[in-house]
Amino acid sequence: MHDIGLHLKKNDKGEIGFAVYVGGGQGRTPMIAKKIHDFLPEEDLLSYTTAIMRVYNLHGRRDNKYKARIKILVHETGAEELARQVDAEFAELKNTELKLPEADIQAITSYFALPPLTDRPEGWANLASWKRADPDFARWVQQNVQPHKHPDYGMVTVSLKPIGGIPGDASDSQMDAIADLAEEYAFDEIRISHEQNIILPHVALADLEALYRGLVSIGLATANAGLITDIIACPGLDYCALANARSIPLAQEISTRFGNPDRQAEIGELKIKISGCINACGHHHVGHIGLLGVERRARNSTRSRWVVRATRTPRSAKSSAAASSLKR
Repeated sequence: MHDIGLHLKKNDKGEIGFAVYVGGGQGRTPMIAKKIHDFLPEEDLLSYTTAIMRVYNLHGRRDNKYKARIKILVHETGAEELARQVDAEFAELKNTELKLPEADIQAITSYFALPPLTDRPEGWANLASWKRADPDFARWVQQNVQPHKHPDYGMVTVSLKPIGGIPGDASDSQMDAIADLAEEYAFDEIRISHEQNIILPHVALADLEALYRGLVSIGLATANAGLITDIIACPGLDYCALANARSIPLAQEISTRFGNPDRQAEIGELKIKISGCINACGHHHVGHIGLLGVERRARNSTRSRWVVRATRTPRSAKSSAAASSLKR
């Protein structure tokens, strides 16, 4: 759904590169991006994306602000013709100063290198014991902890979606506390997801119980990552001058209605995304259920109309023995 999408992959030789997609977007004219290059070596990433931008700057629409997007150019030109034009520009740029030096690639790689993860095998036995002793903790691990490359660690989603709360909202004191927890248990690293949650990417299984207790103390231990109450919602009419409807109260009502943990587990993975206007800041086009506010009313009204869009996707399968063990 992006103007330019890059899919990291390896070729038959094990070399890293990117499949390149162009022309996606949501908003008034939702479109799915088209693949124009199957495997782009990483050293050519900057020059090839520059070639895309050159073609867009030459031929993109300037007469209509609603059509000044790469997706419109791809739609009107066709993916094959656009790919031909991009390849022609790329041929002129490929071996220029835009080619990424190996030193720069290595610098980026080292910057995002894994922290020094020491083996912590005791975490598995402790985790099993803690889960038997505390059903709430077990549910949190089941839903909010994903397997890590290192078997003794997990990736933790800190849900900013308390039942009945404002999606993605956190106080200053909660953020300070999360920073302290990340420093103590997650190698001082925090990531923010597009789903309006916080990710602690490197947490030892042996530290999960202590981290969980810390999150409970600040009200951020809701075990609902990926479930019906893990809602993406734009600010809506409460904060945005463009909105037609109030997204936040709707998200709060849905969360409250389906907040029972057993009911959420019975429903399973379900992504609800809410946009208060056609600009699609809540990503409503790509939710299992998307809600779009389509009619402006008084700013203090909750009577705006909503359009509902639903898609069906298969539930994700557990992909590894580590994942299965962690969930047990």
